[in-house]
Formats: sequence, structure tokens, C-alpha cells
Amino acid sequence: MASDEHLSLLLQGSIVWNEWRRCNPDVEPNLRGADLAGADLAGADLSGADFSYAHLKAASFTGADLAFAELSGARLYGANLSGADLRFANLNWADLSGANLRV
Repeated sequence: MASDEHLSLLLQGSIVWNEWRRCNPDVEPNLRGADLAGADLAGADLSGADFSYAHLKAASFTGADLAFAELSGARLYGANLSGADLRFANLNWADLSGANLRV
């Protein structure tokens, strides 16, 4: 289950989130199972975050850092992942139907 604190911070936008990440570099964000459908996460530092089984339908990850993120079982259908860094991200069993994966 997602951390309420992490979810609240992320929903405040990329600027607030990225500042929190800079101040807490050792924290691994827990967003497991979170409902972020349609969320604007463009440019967010989500590296190493756990999004296992999260509902991310139509969310925007444009230019986001998802390196080493755990996205197994995540519902990413219709999500915009253009320009996102997905190096070493775990996408096993993720639903990427209709997702934009353009570089």
C-alpha cells in the first residue's frame, strides 16, 4: 500500500516532489497500488519509486525519471511516457496498451 505522505507530496506537483527528493535522497518512494489516473507527473524524479500495481491510466510522465522504478503490474494504459527515462525499470506484467513510449 502506498505511503500517504509520498502520495500527498507527489500530488502537489513535480516542483514540490523534486525538492523533497533532493532533501531525502535515501528514501525509496512507496507508491505501490496508488491511484494516479490522469495525474501530471511530467518532469518528476521518480527514480527507484515503487509503483507496483498502481493505477496510472492516462497519467503524464513526459520527461520523468523512472530509472530503476518498480512498475510491475502497473496499469499504464494510455499513459504518456514520451521522453521518460525507463532504464532498468521493471515493467513485468504492466499494461502498456495505448501508452506513448516515444523517445
